[in-house]
Amino acid sequence: MASQTELIESVQLKAAAANQGTQAAIKLPRIFCVEGQNISPAYLKCAPELEDRSLLYCAHGTGQLFIGDANAQFIGPGTAMIIGPREPWTLLLGRGEQSWLLATWSPDNPAIPNSDRIAKGACLVTSCSPVVRMLTDRVVARKDDLAEWPNFVLAWFNLLFHEWHVTRNVFSLTPTFMQGAEPLDDLIAAIRAEPQRQWNLTNAAELAGYSPFHLSRIFRQISKMGFPEFVDRCRAEIAVDLLINTSQPICSISDQCGFGTAQALRNACREYAGFLPSELRDRHGE
Repeated sequence: MASQTELIESVQLKAAAANQGTQAAIKLPRIFCVEGQNISPAYLKCAPELEDRSLLYCAHGTGQLFIGDANAQFIGPGTAMIIGPREPWTLLLGRGEQSWLLATWSPDNPAIPNSDRIAKGACLVTSCSPVVRMLTDRVVARKDDLAEWPNFVLAWFNLLFHEWHVTRNVFSLTPTFMQGAEPLDDLIAAIRAEPQRQWNLTNAAELAGYSPFHLSRIFRQISKMGFPEFVDRCRAEIAVDLLINTSQPICSISDQCGFGTAQALRNACREYAGFLPSELRDRHGE
């Protein structure tokens, strides 16, 4: 994969203002931002202070996280990961637009909850409460002037850690449906259960009990995307999981997820996951 990767200089790396000003007085965590547009995957390496804890959050984009000698972990939008002390790590950023936050803090910081008590693993912030999701979105939006909002930053840390829970599915390529999506619950569950089915607005509308026109309108209103894209994202999400966690042939995964051809699977992985199937299966970043 090394021949298909560029240096991290292809990504704009900048420190947010949170490590200045009032941080020294109340010991705010140091928060950094990684932003940019990747044509091909790019490595970001980090060697934190020996005892520092780190929180890595993907606001937009995808990546594969390598901690020590362990296999990579795929991370998508809305995923947060706590990295313990003495754990050097490397993040392979996927193709497309990228926006990540990295927060580091010393274990003796009294303003930050003790992360040692939190189960290791990733947390889908999109599965947390609306308050935590809202605070996270605002932290991302204010990433350049967080030093001016110290109490806001600490509230985000404390509430996020309070709700922290490890999920089996540590990534999602589909949107989180908020209030108002209940009439589509059965349809969404059916798409996830049968991705190989030839889904279209006609048979989906019949299952949901709407006309195709009304389903198209309400689906876009709730999910902020069209029905065909949502189906493709569901298929890509399932395919990524199979590519990472099984040794099934790519052609078999393509049929199982409803893509039909290996090229269609390749295109979907590249567009929605930021990696080619072969890159997702290279679990050691070699």
